[in-house]
Amino acid sequence: MRYYEILYIINPNFEQGKIDEIITEVSGKLEKTKSTIINHIIWGKNRLAYPIKNQKYGTYILLQFQDGNRDKINDFYTWMKLNTLVLRHMTIRLDNRPEVVEMIEDPVKDESILEMDDISTESSVKDDDIDHEQISETPSSDESENEENK
Repeated sequence: MRYYEILYIINPNFEQGKIDEIITEVSGKLEKTKSTIINHIIWGKNRLAYPIKNQKYGTYILLQFQDGNRDKINDFYTWMKLNTLVLRHMTIRLDNRPEVVEMIEDPVKDESILEMDDISTESSVKDDDIDHEQISETPSSDESENEENK
């Protein structure tokens, strides 16, 4: 089996309802190719490297899937190119099956949070590991020049 990842950019001015419609439409077209969707994640609004259709920002959406009928996949790619709601898209082939990312609800903020099992939140360097005696204070070059000029 082959695994793919599509990152596509849509207009940043769309409301959440319109974004959900676009995601549903893209998912529906992909499912017609008998592909299995693994993840469909909204990354959020980010600045574009260059303006596209007079837009400086875009909403990034990541779609990871397992391919189905390869003949129909070409029709899906053609549809993505012709779709006016998608500003740009890029597809890459993955070497391994991507991990499933689960969305959980944060009751405090009323927002969805991405959760992955393999992410460690502990820092690799702790303050206790640093030997503060080894850190020496050296005068800056400006201070040494002022002393020479006196």
